Formats: sequence, structure tokens, C-alpha cells
Amino acid sequence: MGAPHPCSRHSPDASLIVSADERGDIHSWKANGESWGLNRSGVVKQIAVPPSRSYVVVTTATGLKYLAPDMTPIWWDNKSGSLDSFIGISSDSSTMITSGENRVSSHTSSGALNWMKDVTAKAIIDMACSEDCTTIILGSQEGKVWVLNQQGEVLWT
Repeated sequence: MGAPHPCSRHSPDASLIVSADERGDIHSWKANGESWGLNRSGVVKQIAVPPSRSYVVVTTATGLKYLAPDMTPIWWDNKSGSLDSFIGISSDSSTMITSGENRVSSHTSSGALNWMKDVTAKAIIDMACSEDCTTIILGSQEGKVWVLNQQGEVLWT
């Protein structure tokens, strides 16, 4: 794994801004610049803020985290060597899709696992989802595009 890198995301209306520094400190701010919260984490890979602003999703080197806007943990899966690198969240904030290495997962807004599947032979290098997460598109290192439905079933390659 490369050196840690800072990253940031915001809600669609910019009323919640979240960033992580190279130490793994995750900060949140309100639109007026007022500090909202801090969570100390492992190395952060990605941050996503759903349209509802009711939670923040963070993929780290050690697992997947759901945090409240004030950075209080809601749910986390501290599995060693997390595969998750990409995050997609439905427009109604009810479904969250993550992917990394050759695995794709779907979770509810409360963190419950809908499904988890190993899909590709080689690493996933990019992911996109439809607004309702009923269509998931993956690009892999083997030069293929994978299209999955909301249950994680491959529709075509």
C-alpha cells in the first residue's frame, strides 16, 4: 500500500464537509466553517457523504466505518486488510455499495450487509452506480467491464 493521502468530500448541498488527513484523523465541518466532529481512524482510502447527510461512509486500511456527522461511530467492520476502495450511495441514502480487489458489497444505511460477492478475476480499478444503486458498473485490471444488478448478479461482462 502506498503512502497515506488526505481526502475530502461534502454533501450535495455542502452543509456537511468531511476530510481526512495523512494521520487518519477524520474531521467534519458545518457549511459556516464551524467544527462538527473528529474521529481518529486508520489510513483513510475513501470518504462518501450520502444526500441525506445522516451518516458518513469511510473506507480505511482496517475496515469500513459509518459515522454520524459529528464523527461518532454508528457502525464499523474492523476487518484486517479491508478490500474496500470505492463507494457508491443511492440517492435516497438507503443503499451503499463498496468494492475493492475483486469483491463488491452492498450494505443498508444502518450497516447491515445485503450481500458480498467476489466478481472479477483481477482487481477492480473503478466503480460507478446508478442513482438508486440498482445497476453497478465495475472496471477491472483484466480489461473488462462488469455490469451487476442490485442483488450483485452479473448482467453482462
